[in-house]
Amino acid sequence: MSNPFPVDINPAVQHVPLTTPRDYTRAIVREIAEAHGVDPKSIFARDRRPLVIKAKRAAIIAVIKAKPHLSFPDLGRIFGLDHTTLVHHAQVAGLPPRPARPTLFGNAPTNQQAAE
Repeated sequence: MSNPFPVDINPAVQHVPLTTPRDYTRAIVREIAEAHGVDPKSIFARDRRPLVIKAKRAAIIAVIKAKPHLSFPDLGRIFGLDHTTLVHHAQVAGLPPRPARPTLFGNAPTNQQAAE
């Protein structure tokens, strides 16, 4: 399968000791924004121009691949998007679904299990 986003992340950025997931995300977004010729701020803004949308999707997919331990709600807070938007971008890119994260008391029962 071909690369779903046209930019490979600079290996130097991958190993920069950054303190928070937001810092790491911004470094990835900066790389992809430069490669697409858009302002990094526009990736976090509500800009609907096709060039920005393409760069935003590439940035989202790059961050999902680079930080698989971050949940979609966590990523949504970073990008300022609803988590279902990020799930949609991941599905469009053909990424496999993520397993459910365990809760404090194990996985929550499904509606069918709760009814039994």
